[in-house]
Amino acid sequence: MRPVRLTRLIHHDFRQMTADRTLFWVIGLFLVISVYAIGNGIVWTRTLDADVRNASASYEKTLSNLEAKAEEGLSKGGDPYANPSSALFVGRQYQEMLLPPGPLTSLSIGQSDLLTSRATANLWSNARTLLRNREVQNPLNLLAGRFDLAFVIIYLLPLVALALTFDLVSREREQGTLAMILCQPISLRRLIAGKAIFRGAVVIGLAALASIVGALLAEGASSSQEIGGRLALWLLVVALYGAFWVALAAVVNSFGLSSAANAIVLACLWLGMVVVIPASTNLAASFSHPAPSRLLFTQEMRAASNDAEQRGAKILADYLHDHPELRPNAQGAKDVPSWIAGYVAVEDAIDARTLPVQAEYKAALARQSAMVSRYQLLSPAIVVHGALQDLAGSGQERHDRFTEQAHAFLGTMRGFFFPRVLQGEALRREDFAAVPRFRFREGDASHVVARVVPGVGVLLAHGGIALIAALVLLGRDPARARGQARRKAGGTAEPAAT
Repeated sequence: MRPVRLTRLIHHDFRQMTADRTLFWVIGLFLVISVYAIGNGIVWTRTLDADVRNASASYEKTLSNLEAKAEEGLSKGGDPYANPSSALFVGRQYQEMLLPPGPLTSLSIGQSDLLTSRATANLWSNARTLLRNREVQNPLNLLAGRFDLAFVIIYLLPLVALALTFDLVSREREQGTLAMILCQPISLRRLIAGKAIFRGAVVIGLAALASIVGALLAEGASSSQEIGGRLALWLLVVALYGAFWVALAAVVNSFGLSSAANAIVLACLWLGMVVVIPASTNLAASFSHPAPSRLLFTQEMRAASNDAEQRGAKILADYLHDHPELRPNAQGAKDVPSWIAGYVAVEDAIDARTLPVQAEYKAALARQSAMVSRYQLLSPAIVVHGALQDLAGSGQERHDRFTEQAHAFLGTMRGFFFPRVLQGEALRREDFAAVPRFRFREGDASHVVARVVPGVGVLLAHGGIALIAALVLLGRDPARARGQARRKAGGTAEPAAT
């Protein structure tokens, strides 16, 4: 007899699940949660995008107003703190720097509202406090992160997959129909494969549909080609993640346990792989590579500040010796207080002294991240979390790039204004076009691919191991042996191996 085709098994499983309404309840619940997560992500992304545009427009409006009054200020002269043509007055205007939303931030907000993503700088800003987070929000909410589609995929997608696959064969075994089914020209492997393929396709298809809809509804400045490439990798990661949990359910079903026992075992596996192992890994990384405390940084900053103030005259002399172009001329000495040059020198001295503490803090975070990456084989959730954040543009790497660019821009701004302030130079209308404006520069997309591809390989390894284990264990399932014995006793020919 010819073995039963997989398509027939899939069709039969579809009719069986629709008959008891299980499929409709699961699909409906998942879609409702996904719609809420997508809506939350889109609202956050549009709010952040509007903040970026408003900050840029506000600074441009300020410069335009000063530019219009520049000629009048040149003719009147006067107090440099109030003269619209004075470099000191223009440089004191605050410019807000914000990290714009990434290509797929609407799908994975992550902890982008906890990580530093905005800074306010003017002529007097320093590197120590440039990126201080001034938002006032509930710290527990910031730590947990916002509810987004990535959260649904990492935490809830496995539960949906396990809810549909925990009883692949255990229900038939409990109802006493498994032996009768195996009397047909069908192997246990083919039976479970048909059910797993259909139910896994439902789960992965729902997650893929939600991801595509969320990406299409989001509005961003990224090109459609960049979004398309990232979305393709996103869908690949989601598919491999969902396939792993379906394969894991097949492994548990091969033990011959009851449906209730299968559900308990799979729930424990979900808890361990999605919650316990990631949390334990992060905790172990924090203990193994502790970062310097904020108290140490504050103490070092105060000590550096006190020392710099006591040695202010010498620091200023050394600074002007290294930067002779910044020495105030005769006109500048009259128009600009002499303490400005001292302020620049003292601030640079404090930054230089506290730089090692900041460098150690960044190095500790890098070591922690490397340790978590080494143990990602223990949990596919760790892999998916990092991959989805990188693809969305809400991960640590993009925020680090923003931090570097913000500090570099502060140096550019001070390099533009301070020489003019110390020399007592005025800004003409044509000079306003050269005033530095902050624009975040995205990294090369190939770097994102290079970070995500190893994770894809890890997910393939997880899924491959689970699949091989399922195939091996299903070949020794006791129910299959009983079915074969009954077929032999009844004189039924043994079905061909499939």
